[in-house]
Amino acid sequence: MCVKDTGIHDTTFPGRDEKHEKIGKTVLKIEKRTKIMFIIGVILSLFGTNVIFILGGMLMTWPHILFRNISFILVMTIIIKGHIKACRMGLNYCLTDRRLISFGVNYWQEIPLEDVVSANAVAENNTGKLIVKAIIDGNTKKCADYVFPDVEDPCRVKEILDQAIEKCKAYDYQV
Repeated sequence: MCVKDTGIHDTTFPGRDEKHEKIGKTVLKIEKRTKIMFIIGVILSLFGTNVIFILGGMLMTWPHILFRNISFILVMTIIIKGHIKACRMGLNYCLTDRRLISFGVNYWQEIPLEDVVSANAVAENNTGKLIVKAIIDGNTKKCADYVFPDVEDPCRVKEILDQAIEKCKAYDYQV
């Protein structure tokens, strides 16, 4: 059995990052300041008696308008990056005597061992990915590659998987 996350006493949200929280707080501070500039700029441009005050007021409204667009892009980037990190951190793998199971971010996937054609391990610094080629359609014998990222010691897991496939095919388990 190979499980990536322990799941024991882990109450933290996987997408939470202190750096992103600091960036978010800084964005809110800057937004408040540009909003104040915007209000002062509108007042100056509406009630200014001199052309300099009117033009200065109009120029003071631009930082708020530009910042709103830039902050939207920044916030969306942080959300997408956090979601990708949460998806990768939330994956769990399990190898049983009959199937290979993956569950993460509300997505369940299971591959019966009798459908596995080949398995490859790509290792880098004792972690890597396991690539399993399996039959997805029994009638046409179409195959698909399933990639399991962030597997600790993928070469050992591949050996265990190969042994489980041999046993499964030898005993002809039916799921």
